[in-house]
Amino acid sequence: MKYMLVSYGGSQEDWEGLAAWSDEDMHRMIAYMRDLDAELRASGESCSPRA
Repeated sequence: MKYMLVSYGGSQEDWEGLAAWSDEDMHRMIAYMRDLDAELRASGESCSPRA
């Protein structure tokens, strides 16, 4: 299972702002997060949440 870094939080207004992003912007953010995940895994700096 893949995990995404949790990098966003805040008020309802903040979430509404994120929801207003264009599809293109959302896809760019997801691509960035995937690239960052791959970089962290390759360097050994990634950590996984434990239940």
